[in-house]
Amino acid sequence: MASAKTVCDAQPHSMPTGSLPTDAQTRATSKLPVKSKEADVLKHLHPGDSDPDVTNTKASESCRDRQQEEHQEEAVNKQLHQKLTETQGELKDLTQKVELLEKFQDNCLAILESKGLNPGNKTLASQRALKVKLKLKEEERVRFLEQQTSCKDQA
Repeated sequence: MASAKTVCDAQPHSMPTGSLPTDAQTRATSKLPVKSKEADVLKHLHPGDSDPDVTNTKASESCRDRQQEEHQEEAVNKQLHQKLTETQGELKDLTQKVELLEKFQDNCLAILESKGLNPGNKTLASQRALKVKLKLKEEERVRFLEQQTSCKDQA
């Protein structure tokens, strides 16, 4: 360390210390090498950056946490997908039951008409219009569920 300059050596000797700024006066009186003094200042400014092992440990913990979160997210996504599949199956069953009931109702109305019992043309017409609307809404709902499933699969 004989080649290390001190702050005192770096200062010109011809200048009196009274004309130096206060920071330079403090440095001039110090006998520590310049590099060690800078390192001390850096340690005070950045106290947590000194140990690379701590940084590596924090990074690996962060990576493990992210992996754990990804596994949990995958598990939740699988559960949601399973519930969605079950719900779609139930919806399909209910749709089939509605169709059977509509056919039964149409048969009953046909029997009534054949026996001369007319439930009313207006009632029949409005009922058929409501059936058409119901069918359109069901188709719209099925399309929405399919879009929702595809969006979730993409995510």
